[in-house]
Amino acid sequence: MSSQLDVRFSDCQSRLSTFMHENIDRRDPEADDEEDRKGPKGGESVFDRRQRLFTSLLAEFFDLLRAASENEREGLIEHVDAVVDEAVSTNNEAGGYHARWIFEDGKFRSFAHAEEEIIRKKPGLPILSAHVLDNLKWATAEFFKSKGGADEADAACKDIFGELKSWDALAVQKPHQSTTLLSRFNDKFPSSWSSPYTHAAAQAVYEARCEVSSDTVMAPTNLCISTNHSCVGMTGWYEDTPGLAYVRLSEEGKLRCHGLHVGLANYAPFITTEESRRLLFIADDQRVKSFSWDNDLPVHTLASRDFRGPIHVFSNGNLVRAGKGKLCVWALDSQPTHGSEGKERIGGQLRLQDDYHSYGTGRIECSSGSLSTSVVSLESTLKDWDINRWIAHPSSPNAMITVMKEKCAMIAIDVEHGGKVGTKFLGQGGYTRSLSTDPFTAPNVFASGCTDGHIRLWDTRQLLPVLTIENDDRATPSVALAHPDGVPTIFSGGGEAAVIKVWDVRGRQMVYELATGNNDVVDLAWDGTRNTLWAVTECRFMDRMGNPRGYRPIKLPKFVQEREKGANSETSAGEDDDDDGYDEDYDRAWPKKAYHKEDYFGDVYNAGDHVILRYKFKSDADPSVVPEYGSADPYGN
Repeated sequence: MSSQLDVRFSDCQSRLSTFMHENIDRRDPEADDEEDRKGPKGGESVFDRRQRLFTSLLAEFFDLLRAASENEREGLIEHVDAVVDEAVSTNNEAGGYHARWIFEDGKFRSFAHAEEEIIRKKPGLPILSAHVLDNLKWATAEFFKSKGGADEADAACKDIFGELKSWDALAVQKPHQSTTLLSRFNDKFPSSWSSPYTHAAAQAVYEARCEVSSDTVMAPTNLCISTNHSCVGMTGWYEDTPGLAYVRLSEEGKLRCHGLHVGLANYAPFITTEESRRLLFIADDQRVKSFSWDNDLPVHTLASRDFRGPIHVFSNGNLVRAGKGKLCVWALDSQPTHGSEGKERIGGQLRLQDDYHSYGTGRIECSSGSLSTSVVSLESTLKDWDINRWIAHPSSPNAMITVMKEKCAMIAIDVEHGGKVGTKFLGQGGYTRSLSTDPFTAPNVFASGCTDGHIRLWDTRQLLPVLTIENDDRATPSVALAHPDGVPTIFSGGGEAAVIKVWDVRGRQMVYELATGNNDVVDLAWDGTRNTLWAVTECRFMDRMGNPRGYRPIKLPKFVQEREKGANSETSAGEDDDDDGYDEDYDRAWPKKAYHKEDYFGDVYNAGDHVILRYKFKSDADPSVVPEYGSADPYGN
């Protein structure tokens, strides 16, 4: 760095160090009393002030990056990367062990964007589920009733919490007759809103013209779609056994997900596909196994004991698995197989560790596996780089965009040319949990979902994000990048809000949300060939044995009652029609702690199990095609 840049960097670093010392090392968390937390009326709380100052300090480092020349930037990148990692890890450790987050909940605001490069969330309350809001409203009302009366309590609740509109009160309910009822459009849109994009595929996506189908699956961990969109596969758990499931995308009619017990001995989250051989690969911490999606038979078992990271098959037929500072390579053409019936052993007898017995050794296939063809060492700067997630570079066939455990930055690595380092991508205030590309349409773009609650769009030729979205969902953030008719679109999900959000990149706004049946979104994939979104979702209202818990009878909104009974029919005798317009249905269940109430979408849907969801967008979609309502017991505890 130049002397002037070095002075500016040192000054920023000194002020950040002082800030961290004053707000973590010397701070007594009990000194943040309730008044300090809330701040003066209409003013800034102590947490908000800390967050604002902290964010502005980090932003100064990125201003330095933008101002630096190309020669200066090379050395500055590593310094800024180290600063961000230290700030994030220090804040996480302080919150995790001492409850001394710099700011409330330890949640980072975006600090690496220019103002025109961010889609901000609408101001208001933080993400809170319906039952939490109900409890807060009740407590607030009781407090004001004790101080004044019912009128004062109602006024106070409206002032503090506002009004969350029911679906039937939204200005935009259905832009088109083919719009699914399992959607909810942005409540800021005018009643006359319709898609700004008129080509068929984009218009279908932006007006939520889709047919929604589902099938029950094991507890999911990851989702993957094959290169030419022939198959979508997922990893997960069948009770205590790792499993693999897939859907052949050429199959028409009712959605059917094929499930397999894979014979692995431990947690197996990693998955990839090989289109020409029509194979799905799954990996635990010892082995990689492949299965044919034509006949479900096992094909390969590869021994990878010292390589425990993600896997990928390159176009030359080499399967690569990541390890710490190294990559393991198998040339698939020369690997032995399990034979035409899938029963021949590959390698010696697998030696099972004692702790594997808890997974049921009777289901473990005991081939030790074939040895690797070669091992590639990464550049010396990456000797400690323990890759835990990656995705194929959208424009460089030999490269991967990689993520290291407990690191905020991502790095492009040329895998087949000695692990050479390419672009380092900076600007996240947390750890990457999801990556997505759409290489056929956008060869220089990828998207990421981060635990700091932000979604980011990246240009592979630039080190900083080109767009940041304040998504506010940090639990298992997932993204799918799509370009229907060339229109850049991001689908996002997570483990808090139990919805899939659709973002218009050009319009810089969230367009609508899709229902997931009260399930957490674990992972997403986009099938551009069929204009279809795939989502694997997890039901939190079950125990590990699959039994429902935490349910009550559903309260049908009036607009659903009218649609189900007929718009002019009266409530039948003996039915429980509450004064608030809700009708309890004792045959259908709704989670007591669901994030949304029953009137949030235009129809009621509770999955009641782990499911894979297919949202098929088309101009003439039949909106009556919705998933079957889940069979959870309304009185499941």
